[in-house]
Amino acid sequence: MVSAPGDLGRRIGYVLKRAQASLHSRMDARLRPLGLTVPQYVCLQNLRLRPGQTSAELARAGFVTAQSMHSVVTGLQTRGLVTRPASAPSGRRLPVELTDEGEGLLGEADGQVREIERSMLGALGAPGAEQLLDGLGALVRVLDDKG
Repeated sequence: MVSAPGDLGRRIGYVLKRAQASLHSRMDARLRPLGLTVPQYVCLQNLRLRPGQTSAELARAGFVTAQSMHSVVTGLQTRGLVTRPASAPSGRRLPVELTDEGEGLLGEADGQVREIERSMLGALGAPGAEQLLDGLGALVRVLDDKG
């Protein structure tokens, strides 16, 4: 049970939010010395997985507004971690790409985040970690179901 007023420690939404806030805080502390924020890390990670995404696509994947992601991408571009053409090669699409420098920094940042994840999941043991991941996946499917 999570320590909370009343029965909040047994409410799934509250416990998920507490876990998310704690994870975000821990990630922020580990990424800050690398000069990265959590949204920047998420942006770089999404570009590694799917190069050439637009700022709008990155915003959806990173759970932030398009305006926020525009600021994130601009900051990363200023640092030379990503590139984006000045004008659209075709249509209005401005694809964002990782640079070699961005890939290198992401490798370092990813090591920090994976260490946090190992620590979190290690508290559950291998079967518990698999069960948690499967359970969370099921929750996402139920909540995303439009039917």
